[in-house]
Amino acid sequence: MTLRGLKHIWELCAMAEPMSKIRVGWSSSREAGHSLYLEFLDSPPEGIEYVVPKSVPAPGRSFKGSLREKVLRSPFIRSRVDSVLSQGLDAEGARRISAYSLMRMARRSGLLAHSGAGWGSEFDIFHSNGSAMVENIPLIVENDVRWIVDFEHVGALFGYYGDWRARLNDGRAKKILTKQLTSKYCRRIVPWTEAARTTLESVLPDPAIAEKTEVLPLAIRPAPPRPKDVEAHDSVRILFMGSSNHRGEFWSKGGFEVLEAFRRLRARHGDAVELNFRCWMPADIAAEYAKDPGIRQFPGFLPKEELDRLFWGSDIFLFPSHHTPGMALLEGMRFGLPVVAKDIWANRELVHDGVSGYLVRPSEKVPYYLPGYVPNWSMDRGPFISYMKMRDDRVIDDLASRLSDLVQDPGLRERMGQEARKVVEEGHASVKRRNPRLRTIYEEAVKR
Repeated sequence: MTLRGLKHIWELCAMAEPMSKIRVGWSSSREAGHSLYLEFLDSPPEGIEYVVPKSVPAPGRSFKGSLREKVLRSPFIRSRVDSVLSQGLDAEGARRISAYSLMRMARRSGLLAHSGAGWGSEFDIFHSNGSAMVENIPLIVENDVRWIVDFEHVGALFGYYGDWRARLNDGRAKKILTKQLTSKYCRRIVPWTEAARTTLESVLPDPAIAEKTEVLPLAIRPAPPRPKDVEAHDSVRILFMGSSNHRGEFWSKGGFEVLEAFRRLRARHGDAVELNFRCWMPADIAAEYAKDPGIRQFPGFLPKEELDRLFWGSDIFLFPSHHTPGMALLEGMRFGLPVVAKDIWANRELVHDGVSGYLVRPSEKVPYYLPGYVPNWSMDRGPFISYMKMRDDRVIDDLASRLSDLVQDPGLRERMGQEARKVVEEGHASVKRRNPRLRTIYEEAVKR
């Protein structure tokens, strides 16, 4: 480049105004946050500062199981709230209702570190993780709080209160949510996957909502350095990791299918295979499988360093969950483990079948989808539990077969593991690719 060209670039840089730091309000704390949002908080885009609540619920004082949860998730109460607010949208007092709802619910819900007078000055844009904003503030109309919302599928936006499946088809609930999402203060709607976008377009087919929607794929940082003293082993170790965000999930994460598939794998390969099972089990199942050789159970809490060592000391990541894709798949991939999972919903957006792992055809006995491609599931409670307990030997056989392919071929494990790691370090699930897009979303959201 010529000297004149360098001088021109220097002049352009001198003219450019420096990027001001954008403060983003957040509705979860580091201690109580979901692993997905810790990836945001621990690796924010350049120029972004997150403002999170300073208080954390004491042990045993969380929202789950509380009187507040029982009240808000009561189908009777939720239907009455939807009815009143839906009528209010057509009344002259709608603005008064929304302002009242905003201030009272913001103070009581603990959405912000400072929710009294002037609380909006703490941030430039509010990032609602999941449905926190729309659940806690029934109406958002003319309040000058600019916000974005991310979500795993459209059901999360309705809030898992009452019978959320029924609310997807409730005209009153849809009317309220449409009003919120089309408000000029809702700046961006951010699904985690293309499948999630499909559910939104199906349930709330509004052009204004579609125009605001932008997929921001799940992302995770590269794995930490491998400890030098990770235990050496001759066997092929398979790792199953239950949820680190919701304890007690055995059936919903496919724990039973993991145990049964390993029994078949052990019958084929004997001592050449082992299973690290990091998940809570029902007492009767834990007692039964404790007799099986080759299974190491880790039912309780493990510090992050110990979890990392489990990943580093494993060779294959098995995760036949009934859920929408989450961070667990990316956790296995960032440690260079080939993944074996089910080909349900958006898993194929994370795992390339035959390249970074294997996706097994799900059971035809299980009604995985509601109309509009909405996932029909729950955790280890709720109406879906009966389906998660259904035994399908074809699925178990397929899982065992794919695992056997990986057990017998070290080169295949290595190639797939490398491809999985690339997705996290350089590809669509990398923080380095996510952060520039996320920063642009914030920058555009704060514009008047």
